Amino acid sequence: MEKRKRIAMFVSFPETVHVCRAADGIMRQCEKYGYDLCVFSPAAHLSFPDSEYVKGESNIYDLANIESFDGFILDPITLSGDKDNAVRKSITEKLSN
Repeated sequence: MEKRKRIAMFVSFPETVHVCRAADGIMRQCEKYGYDLCVFSPAAHLSFPDSEYVKGESNIYDLANIESFDGFILDPITLSGDKDNAVRKSITEKLSN
């Protein structure tokens, strides 16, 4: 049996219509082509006013073992809004190494 390909999706605030629609479309294509989709998302939006809370919530992104994925999807719309876009920059840096 061939090993299934895996895609990691990095988003924030998954309840938004934008994320739900994007994830639904991506999941349908993954199902069609036999890929697994792993979604990494804090429940709070990165622009939440309590920066320490956002920092704690965004630790979810550190759980992704980059080497175990065949592809990555980053949602630039929801991965912005925190101070200096630090979360998006951190994820991008982690992926480029």
